[in-house]
Amino acid sequence: MPRSETAMDFLSSSTSPPPQEVRLISARQLCDAIGVSRPTLQRYIDAGRLPAPIKLGKVDRWRLRDVEAALDAAGDSVQPPRLSATP
Repeated sequence: MPRSETAMDFLSSSTSPPPQEVRLISARQLCDAIGVSRPTLQRYIDAGRLPAPIKLGKVDRWRLRDVEAALDAAGDSVQPPRLSATP
């Protein structure tokens, strides 16, 4: 007698691609990655140059893919200014 398909069989045989992993990063990780301070990060968010964080209780996190997309769209405009050495 053929066995009936269970939910797990259905899910494992589904032809849809597996769900994408969502990586979340902290403000410190984001600041370190783009080389800015926390106040500068907030200015970039307020100006729309970077996405707003996702609130997880009292913690702010950013989707890595959203940050990467914003940085790609902004080009070099999100990078901190280069300080020239003065003699």
